[in-house]
Amino acid sequence: MEAQLPEPGRQISKDAVKVWMISSFIGNCVGLLLLGGLIWAAGRYGWYPWIGLVFKMIFVFLVLYLPYDVWIEPIYRQKTWRYEIHDQFIQLKYGVLEKNHFLIPMTKIQYVNLRQGLLLRKYGLADITVKTMASEHEIPGLPLEEAKQLRMQIAKLAAIAEEEEALGIDGKRPVDEIAAAENGEGEAVPAAFQKPAEETAAPERKDKERTEGDTDAADSALPSGGGDAEDVRHG
Repeated sequence: MEAQLPEPGRQISKDAVKVWMISSFIGNCVGLLLLGGLIWAAGRYGWYPWIGLVFKMIFVFLVLYLPYDVWIEPIYRQKTWRYEIHDQFIQLKYGVLEKNHFLIPMTKIQYVNLRQGLLLRKYGLADITVKTMASEHEIPGLPLEEAKQLRMQIAKLAAIAEEEEALGIDGKRPVDEIAAAENGEGEAVPAAFQKPAEETAAPERKDKERTEGDTDAADSALPSGGGDAEDVRHG
């Protein structure tokens, strides 16, 4: 039976609620002003009646949606936002109406960015953005110093995970790195990566046997010492 993944426990700052409230209020006000201008233009320039009706329906919807978007949603968003930094991955869990739960492997992280806009700077907060090849994720509303430490922590863990992945799935070191270490060009090879003594000694024994065999063959090819002496005496 697989072990259950523990729920993330780290929260974002409560001051993030103020930032989100102000940002949502400004966004909704801008949207209502634009729609008001379009409704006025539709009546002023005699556009098709159904166009003005659509703009009015959207305007009413935004007016009704504004209290939830400005005062309710930011509170629940902060209360439900959780994250956790593990050695091998980042865990994110958030959402009010739509629940999201992400596991981001450290080996897939390309860079970590710290962002601080005007509102975030006013309340001493910052957002952390984690970018992978396929997607981008954000940890919002963190105190500035905590955000800086978190960015450095993620960057270090991602670098370590990338180095471990470069060793291979089975945890073995690259062949060229092992060869360099054996030749004295690199660091010492750990016991787990060293070749057995039999494998190391085998080439040496083969070279020795080959040398001895060549010497014996050369000796057998020479004429015997007695024959040489006899030829000298009879000459």
